[in-house]
Amino acid sequence: VMAMEMARIGISGTRRSLEGKFGYFEAFWRNEYDRNALLGELGKRFEVDQVSVKPYACCKYSHTGIAAGIEIGAELRADPAFRIEDIEQVSVHVASTDCWELLCAPLDEKSSPALLAGPRGWALAQFSFPYAIACALARGRFTIAELTQESRTADDILGLLKKVKPVLDERGVVELPEPG
Repeated sequence: VMAMEMARIGISGTRRSLEGKFGYFEAFWRNEYDRNALLGELGKRFEVDQVSVKPYACCKYSHTGIAAGIEIGAELRADPAFRIEDIEQVSVHVASTDCWELLCAPLDEKSSPALLAGPRGWALAQFSFPYAIACALARGRFTIAELTQESRTADDILGLLKKVKPVLDERGVVELPEPG
């Protein structure tokens, strides 16, 4: 929209920003690229078809765990005898080293209430698997509201945060104890 508004009043963009003397391909690829790979299927291949929706405001690696936590939490809360405070431990099996490095390491930082409450807390919360799982279970959601200072210091989330125990393995499942 901004580009359209700028064009409407006569502000133009750069010329030859990709293939020009000072363009992207010269700067980063020394003009050694396959033009046909970029333009060969123009009008036929649409890379936007390869884009996925991010339903949660955090690292995409944590989305499956959040969805599982929301679903499992809803099932547990449907049992009138269940109390979320009674959960003793939540084991989260992380299926890849890349995911572990991004969302769990170092674990003492990713699970630190003090760091989550601090000035870098918003970004830390977005890249903390323990925090994301605690939110999903405690609140049944992971929205922008769960990234606020209020949520990052809330008893319901922090009570579960210390119980979330990520484990690096290849199964990638969330395990919760049976209610009761």
